[in-house]
Amino acid sequence: MRAEAVPPGPKLLEMAQSGSYANRAEALKALSAAEPEQRAEAVAWIANHGTQADGEALSRRLSDENPVVRGLAEQGLWVLWHRSGDKAVDELMARGAAQMEARRYKEAIATYSEVIRRSPGFAEGWNRRATTYFLAGEYRKSLADCDQVIRRNPRHFGALAGYGQIYFRLERYDKAIEYWRRALEVNPNLAEARLVLARIYLEQENFQDANKELEAVEKVNPRLLDLAGPNAKLKPMPAMSPDLRMRPNPRGPPSRST
Repeated sequence: MRAEAVPPGPKLLEMAQSGSYANRAEALKALSAAEPEQRAEAVAWIANHGTQADGEALSRRLSDENPVVRGLAEQGLWVLWHRSGDKAVDELMARGAAQMEARRYKEAIATYSEVIRRSPGFAEGWNRRATTYFLAGEYRKSLADCDQVIRRNPRHFGALAGYGQIYFRLERYDKAIEYWRRALEVNPNLAEARLVLARIYLEQENFQDANKELEAVEKVNPRLLDLAGPNAKLKPMPAMSPDLRMRPNPRGPPSRST
């Protein structure tokens, strides 16, 4: 899940426009280039010109050694996933996003339901409705829609993190941890997910795993550690508010648990 709209970022568009790839095959090959600049340009090209079938190749760059490439890959996947290939469906997606941002959840649910009716194979239609159900507090319906997302896109880290959010609200913490870990297996850059896991581990006095997650957060987005306080590695933090929602973090180019 992801609560905000996901337009292509300026950096992503600029790199795609400046890229020298004549076609999709060239861009896919360049995803494995030795130079990070080439990989970054290839990610941008695929995000803006590729198809849903290119998601798996793009997702491999989420573990790229270069942080800029990783950030572009995360943002690029959201851009790719939101493109249905049908102009009318894309317009409905934009309308639903505006309704959701305005907290007109009933209208947004109806709009995304129309997206699903028109394009049932489009995973992001299900994901956006799952997000809206979550925001409306209809957690069981949100879970059901997450199931549909994963059937169509098993590597959708937003939906996997969404399961974690829902199960946390339902106080099923073991399931929440399970799905946040699965989301991180796909996208290790979800710093907010790691921070939430660290808080849970600290509450459980599992300091070893908590410190592992906090160390990973420090590598991905050290600014988030300010939320935990300067002694986060030394003592448990206060209980986490259930209102804390994970969203992919804007870093480098913008990234978004959900």
